[in-house]
Amino acid sequence: MQKTNEFLIWPGFLSMVISLVGGTIACETAFAQTSTRMTVLSVSASSYQVGNSPQNTLDLNLGTRWSAEGDGQSITYDLGSLKTIGLVKVATYLGNTRRTIFDIQVSATGSTYSTVLSRVSSSGTTTALENFSFSPVSGRYVRIIGHGNSSSAWTSLTEVEIHPAVAPTSEVLKKAFPVSVQASQSQVGNLPPASTDGNLNTRWSSEGDGQTITYDLGASLPIRAVKLAWYQGNTRKSTFDVQVSSNGSSYSTVLNRVSSSGKTAALENYSLPPTSARYVRIVGYGNTLSNWNSLAEAEIYVSGGTPIRYDRTYILSQMKNVLRYELANIPASNVNRLQEPFWLGGAFYTGVMAAHQKTSDAEYLNASVQFGNLNSWLPGTRPRHADDHVACQTYLDVYFVKKDVRMFEACKTTMDNMIATERQGRLDWSWLDSLFMAPPVLTKLYRATSDPKYLGFLNRMFWDSANFFYDSTNSLYYRDALAMTERTSSGQKVFWSRGNGWMIGGVVRVLQDLPLNDPKRPQYVAVLKAMASALAQRQGTDGLWRSSLNDSAQFPQPETSGTGFFTYALAWGINHGILDRATYLPVVKKGWEGLNWATGSNGKVGWCQGVARAPGPVAAGDERAYCAGTFLLAGSEMLGLGL
Repeated sequence: MQKTNEFLIWPGFLSMVISLVGGTIACETAFAQTSTRMTVLSVSASSYQVGNSPQNTLDLNLGTRWSAEGDGQSITYDLGSLKTIGLVKVATYLGNTRRTIFDIQVSATGSTYSTVLSRVSSSGTTTALENFSFSPVSGRYVRIIGHGNSSSAWTSLTEVEIHPAVAPTSEVLKKAFPVSVQASQSQVGNLPPASTDGNLNTRWSSEGDGQTITYDLGASLPIRAVKLAWYQGNTRKSTFDVQVSSNGSSYSTVLNRVSSSGKTAALENYSLPPTSARYVRIVGYGNTLSNWNSLAEAEIYVSGGTPIRYDRTYILSQMKNVLRYELANIPASNVNRLQEPFWLGGAFYTGVMAAHQKTSDAEYLNASVQFGNLNSWLPGTRPRHADDHVACQTYLDVYFVKKDVRMFEACKTTMDNMIATERQGRLDWSWLDSLFMAPPVLTKLYRATSDPKYLGFLNRMFWDSANFFYDSTNSLYYRDALAMTERTSSGQKVFWSRGNGWMIGGVVRVLQDLPLNDPKRPQYVAVLKAMASALAQRQGTDGLWRSSLNDSAQFPQPETSGTGFFTYALAWGINHGILDRATYLPVVKKGWEGLNWATGSNGKVGWCQGVARAPGPVAAGDERAYCAGTFLLAGSEMLGLGL
């Protein structure tokens, strides 16, 4: 619901309708070409002041008015027959000195009315007609119910026009994530960043009329809409303004005294007049039960987006963009076994070969062969370190195509030596990342050689390590022994998104080559199911997970490495009949949307947390090779969903 001011810089603007189309937030904008004012057959009112009758609102004269005193006074317009209505223009008496509050209702019969705008307010800055647009609705009768004004109990309207919905032209929007969030004041424990962490269970709260929360987008952007979710929004209505500014000091009100629906705690759409600004400020006026302003989540949308889709053509195009960008920009140290961090390149190429397996596209295979040749098909230089084993996954996957045993001989020797000098899994694989890096090498060696010793070693090592890291309360995993005693700033256990991504990604890649009759296979499947359930509950409203899974507000920025792994693993589970499609497909689709939102048109996957061992902050420009790899992994499984 929204109100737009005709006298501002956009006099022809009629309506903006937010819709979710194929995973893309699309903002449809319409402009008047000719007068669309509907003819009113008759007008009546619940009561009126002598001399100020309801007919005065149709005489095209801003010097006359209908006036009635008291809350709930109404004026009703009969259009004579059913019409499709999408806009009501209202001019109020003394509208430049006070705000008038009212509802707009529509009825087909004149007896039962539906409220299309609730407790909206005039701007208080003009006596001219102001636009109040809403989603198109069919009706014959339009009723305005007055709730007085900011100075008295009188409702006084000088002119009213009723207009149809106008055929829109499409404009695709994209979410703009703020670089910082500040508030006039905050309740202890409910701070501003909580309104951008993608979690409807956290919030910013502040008590008192006129409290503000301000989002800095970092640069002036073409803002078109906001989506807001209010705490306990299904039981009460919150009233607020939306303001914008280019400099952070002088603000213009673009939505004035609008209210949430009071019917949902989810995000609700509010379209804005086209404007360019750097800062967006929400001014709260309490709610219908108290004077608290409690905002669970805020999203800001700007023009310039591209549709995000799930069809094969789109997925293939996005994957190829990511591949080519990364091949052109990956640091040399990431693809050279003699340098650190070689494992970044190794992780990337797991996605490259996954893409080849699902597409048979030679470009992916050729890139992987080049990677192997560059390193003489050798693992990294540390013989027992799992990070230096991850490249072997790619070497073996290439072997399955090329059938040249030289491609995995060195990797086999490395693992044979580890088996000959076996230690506990939690000692050699003492950090969660290692359960992605090394275990799939063992299942692939079994596939290449049929030697069961690799599966026995895998199962002993994997479960000793995994059980050590496991937290049964959350069905998630600590990154390492240190993390078991660490807590977030709000006292929560620390479960790192990418760490759990390595875990669930490793489980999936083990299952790919693990025999169906392996006695430990049900345990791997159980982990996938349990983690999928836990992760689905922690997904952000924008489809992206935050780096701290149990405390999203600590680092509220969206993050792509964990998101890529989770989208990949859940899609794989659906494709292989392990995870329920109806339950998890919406999660996977949102994850895919989030990944593509974070990926530039040049194929750069941004919002990628750097090398770390724990949750941390992320910025839009942050990129690493492993995030490109997880994008390709996710894309490879998206292809199998048949969307």
